[in-house]
Amino acid sequence: MKVSKLALVCLVMLAVLAGCKSSRKATGEGGAEAKEGRALLESVEEGTLRFHTLSARLSADLKLQDGKELGSRVELKMVRDSMIQLSVQPFLGIEVFRLELTTDTVRLIDRMGKRYVAERYSGLLEQSPVDFNFYNLQALFINRVFLPGQADFTKHEYNRFRMSRAPEYTEFKATDRGKLFYTFRIDREEKLARTEINDAEGRFSLAWRYADFQTYGQQLFPVSMNADVVVDNRSVGGLSLYYSRIQLDKTLKFSNEQLRKYRRVTLEEILKSL
Repeated sequence: MKVSKLALVCLVMLAVLAGCKSSRKATGEGGAEAKEGRALLESVEEGTLRFHTLSARLSADLKLQDGKELGSRVELKMVRDSMIQLSVQPFLGIEVFRLELTTDTVRLIDRMGKRYVAERYSGLLEQSPVDFNFYNLQALFINRVFLPGQADFTKHEYNRFRMSRAPEYTEFKATDRGKLFYTFRIDREEKLARTEINDAEGRFSLAWRYADFQTYGQQLFPVSMNADVVVDNRSVGGLSLYYSRIQLDKTLKFSNEQLRKYRRVTLEEILKSL
């Protein structure tokens, strides 16, 4: 079922990231410019959305490499630093697929086929030592700057970013042990407008853009997000998300009791069949 690809897109992004190579190291800034950069990063961090739980309805559009586009309603549930659940409901609110990510495991549930995949990241990424992890994926969904491989970072680690300026924006860059480059573009209103991940050879790029910022409490949050993946100078697909019905700090319930009746399969098996 083609719409199932919407449930797989986050997992595919992780897999693409895992296969990238590069060769440079990040360096810190010094002097007055570094102090100014730290102040800007602190302002950006203070402006990010604060919550323990977040739920929302997403309109998701997946653009495939052949130019075709697929759309679906997706229900998002997130417990900060613990769980991300995406329920794909292409028609009449009926869940077809569910993608669940915890800090160490990814679970893909096929409702129609009554089967599921449960894999630990350590097994999926054992051949590619990248630092991109659950917390970094969470940061993409909630418009946050991050250090690769970390759940959070402190003011004392601001010097791990390299800063560069342009008339309309400021960029902060970092690298991970897999030698991918992470670039965070801050606009003139001190909002994170774009996160980009690249390899040194220029073969791979993931650009995650944020727009249509709205106020929730004392913070701004972008209800429109667009992600594009480019490999060897060719677009291999993208994902557009539009958030609605956002609720913060609501009690969320998660249950997988029905999995006792489902057949567990390997990731290779389910990807092949899809």
